[in-house]
Amino acid sequence: MLIGVNSLILSYKGTQGRMAAEVFYFGSDHKVKSAYAHYAV
Repeated sequence: MLIGVNSLILSYKGTQGRMAAEVFYFGSDHKVKSAYAHYAV
């Protein structure tokens, strides 16, 4: 897990053993405002 000012990245081994990362951006209300998923190909 990587923590930024208003963001969080979760990296893990996804399906079929491939690396994956999910990025979450938080608003001032501490709720997720946007999220992005990245997968190794």
